[in-house]
Amino acid sequence: MKLQSTEGGDLTNDDETTQTEVPKSEWSRLCAEFSDRHRGWLVSMESVGEEPSGPGGLRETQGARLLADKVPLEQIHFDDRQGSGTVTVTVLESGGAARQAVDAPATVLLRKTAEGADQGLAIRSVSGEVLQLRLHTPHFFPDQAAPPPEPDRAVTEAGRSAGSGPL
Repeated sequence: MKLQSTEGGDLTNDDETTQTEVPKSEWSRLCAEFSDRHRGWLVSMESVGEEPSGPGGLRETQGARLLADKVPLEQIHFDDRQGSGTVTVTVLESGGAARQAVDAPATVLLRKTAEGADQGLAIRSVSGEVLQLRLHTPHFFPDQAAPPPEPDRAVTEAGRSAGSGPL
């Protein structure tokens, strides 16, 4: 995947995060690969909007609105069948799957830590609205269905007292 570095612009970007603009020709692959790597990880989603203000159509950033907080990521999908396309992020909430769509995306930024680990995505629509997806560090390896079980202390202690030797 050929990526181009960008400056943070008006998107939130701390000193230890790099942002790389992904070419539109790579959006489908990025969404699929990002989903595969991070399915089940906890994510937070925020929407940051812009609205026209004053003469000349200048835009002013509105505050961030939290859409989902620390919920499992299910899928990110780019659908280009409708011309300008749509990026849809699906997360799992207590009531089932919840989707957030960005119609007519203009820019997709991949955010990474200074060490090169994925940190999230920022998807800006042509209208100026930005969907920010932030990954939270998993408490277990992503390819596991659940954290490894703790050994049963009673079984371990019983085995040692019965003379079966160390486990």
